Amino acid sequence: MAEAARRNDWVAVEKLYDAGTDPLHRNMAALRAIFDSGDLAAAQLAEKMKDLPVDFTADLPLVAAAEEGRRETVDYILARNPPEQIVDLALLAALRKDRTEIADILYNRMLPAEFGEHILVEMLLHRPDLYAQATAGRKTPPDYILHFVRACEAKDQAAMSRALDAMIMHRDTFGPNLKRHADEFDIGMGHQEALMILVQSGHIPAMARYYDTFPDLCPTNLEMFMVIALAVSPTDIDPLPPIIEKFKPEAKVADFAFTYAAQLGNLSSLKYLSKTYPELAQKNSKVLLGACAAQKTPEPFFDALKAGFRLPAKSVEKAELLAESLMSGNAAVTAHLEAEMLVTPAAALRLQAYHDHKVLKRAAELSGNWHFRDDIVFWNALTQGDRTVLSAVPQNKKISTAQPYLVTEALNSVIKRGDFDLLQMALDRADWDAPGRELAFTACLAAPEALAKFDFTSFPPRVLSLEDLRAVAAGGRSDETLALLQARGFGIPAVEGLRAAVENNSVVMAEHLLAKGADLAAAAPALLAALDKSAGLPVLGVIEKWAARSCDAPDPGLSARIAAASPGDLFKGTDSLAVAAAYAGEFPEIMKKLAVAGSAFDPALFASARDARGNSVLDILGAHGRLNEVLAPEIWAGRDAAAFIRDNTPPCYRGQCDFAGLQASIAQMRLRQRGKIRPADFKGP
Repeated sequence: MAEAARRNDWVAVEKLYDAGTDPLHRNMAALRAIFDSGDLAAAQLAEKMKDLPVDFTADLPLVAAAEEGRRETVDYILARNPPEQIVDLALLAALRKDRTEIADILYNRMLPAEFGEHILVEMLLHRPDLYAQATAGRKTPPDYILHFVRACEAKDQAAMSRALDAMIMHRDTFGPNLKRHADEFDIGMGHQEALMILVQSGHIPAMARYYDTFPDLCPTNLEMFMVIALAVSPTDIDPLPPIIEKFKPEAKVADFAFTYAAQLGNLSSLKYLSKTYPELAQKNSKVLLGACAAQKTPEPFFDALKAGFRLPAKSVEKAELLAESLMSGNAAVTAHLEAEMLVTPAAALRLQAYHDHKVLKRAAELSGNWHFRDDIVFWNALTQGDRTVLSAVPQNKKISTAQPYLVTEALNSVIKRGDFDLLQMALDRADWDAPGRELAFTACLAAPEALAKFDFTSFPPRVLSLEDLRAVAAGGRSDETLALLQARGFGIPAVEGLRAAVENNSVVMAEHLLAKGADLAAAAPALLAALDKSAGLPVLGVIEKWAARSCDAPDPGLSARIAAASPGDLFKGTDSLAVAAAYAGEFPEIMKKLAVAGSAFDPALFASARDARGNSVLDILGAHGRLNEVLAPEIWAGRDAAAFIRDNTPPCYRGQCDFAGLQASIAQMRLRQRGKIRPADFKGP
C-alpha cells in the first residue's frame, strides 16, 4: 500500500484498503505516504480512513497540497472544516514555498490572534504585507525579538531590517521585561541569543543599528560580549571593530578577547587588537606567538618576531609554542623553536601532557621516554597506523592497557583499516588483564580476520551477550565471525542475534542465523522492537522473505491446473505452479508428474523456480517441513541428491531429508526394473 501511494496509484491503494490492509502497519508507512501526497485522490482516500485511531487523519494531506500549490485539494479539504492545527501547518508550508494564492486562502481562514510565532516569522521572511496585518491584529504582543533572531538566522537582510523596524515601533512590549531581568543583563545573559545570531549573520549595518537603538539589550559585561562575537562570527568577517568602536572598552576588558582570538587562531582579530591596544599585545606576546605558530605558514610567526614580539624565557613556555607548531605541521617554526629551547624535564613533561600524536611522538623522542601516560604514544601510533613510531617503542616492557578509551579506539581503527599484522602486534605486546581481554575480544568481533588473531587460551567460551552480537552485526562478514565463534564453543542466542542483525541492518547476519534455524516466531517481540528503530530496508526484506516462505496458501483449483499442465510448464515463471503447490501443500501432485519424466527432469529447477520474494521451491518446502518430498527415486537415480540439497538449501532444512531411504528406494526401483526384463529364450539345434 505504501509503495502504491508513493506511485500515486490511488486505485491500488483503495483496493488494498478495502481488502483489509492496515495503513497503520509498520509505523504508519502507508498512511504517511498518503499524507505526503497533495493529490485530490489522496485527500479523498484519507477522508475514507478518518475512523482510524490517528489524530487529523483525513486532513493531513492539506499540508502537502499547500506545499505543492494544489488549489483543488486545498479547497476540497477546507470545505470539510479541518482543525485549526492542520490549517496552521498548511499555511506554514505555503509561506515557506512561496505559494502566494494558497497562503492568502489559508490566511483568511484564521483569525490574526490565532497565528503562532512560527507563522509570523515565515510572514516576516516571505510575506511582509501579511506580517504587518497579522501582528497588528494580535490580542497579545508578538515576540519581536524572536522574529529578529529568526531573520538573522536566515541571513535575510531585508527581513532583519523589517524586524528591527518592528522592534523599534513596539519596544514598549518588551522593554518592561528588561527591568525585571536587570541582573541577567549585568552578567551578560540578557538576550544573548539575539546578539549571537546577529553577530553570526555578519551584517555590520544591522549590528550598528542594533547597538545604537537598543543599548539596553547589549550586555554591560563586554568581555563576554566580545568572546561570544568571536565564537560565533563567520570566518570572513572580523566582529570586533564595530563592538570596540561602539563601546570603547579598556585594555583590561579587551584582554579576554585577545586570549580567545588567539585560541581560535583568528589572526585578523589579533592584528586589530594589537594595533588598537599595543601595550596589551606586548603583555600577551606569548599568546600571540602561539597563535602564529599554530598557522600553516611560517610568515605570521616570523613577522611577529620582526615586529618585536619576543620568545618567552622559560623552556616550559617555549614547549607550549613548539606544541602549537608541531600540531599545525609548521616545520620552519618547529625548527626555530627547537633550536631556541632547552629540553628540561619540565619542558618534556609539558609536551607529554598534550593529546596530539605528533606532539607526543616528539616528546618521546626528545625525552627518550616512550611509556609515559599509560603508553599513549603506542596506542596513538596504532590508531594512526604509524609503523615508524610503533617500531621505535622499546620491546623490553609490556604495553599498558590501563586506559580503555585509548585501547578501544586503537583496536577499532586498526581493524577497520584491515591492518591485521599491527593488530597481532598489539595483542602480543599488550599487558592484558581480564577487563582488557574482554575489551579486545569485543573489538575483534568486528571482523573474522581480527577474531582469528585473538588468543582464546585464557578466554573460556560463553553465551554471547546482546552487546557482543551487536558488535558482530556492526562488523563485516558477520556470518564468518559467527561460524568461527561457534567452532570455538561460544553459544549464539538466536533471538538476540536476529535483534542485533536488524538493529544494524546486517543482511548477512540475519541470513546466517535464519539459515541455522533461528525461529522468527520466537524472536517476534524483540524483532518488532528492533524493526521500529531500524531504517534498514534490506534486512527488513530478508525477514519478510523468510516469514513469507512458511505461510500456507491453499488453492482449491490448483490440482486441476497441475493435472492439465505438461511437466515442462510446472516451473515456468515467477509464482509458478510448482511454487503454488509448495505453498498449498500439494507438491506430491507435482512429483507424480515428475516421476513420469524421470531422468529427463532437471532437478536444478527445484532451486531456480522462485516466488516474487525470491524463495525457491526448496526454501518453501523446507519452511513447511516437507523438503523430503523432492526426493523421488525416479529423478535422483544416478544423481547426488545429498550434494544438491547441501548446495541449495540452508542447514536448518537438511535434517528433513532421508537420504538413506532415498537410496533404498532407488535400489528397490532398480530391482523392480530388472524383474520386468524377460530372460532370452535360447533354443537348441
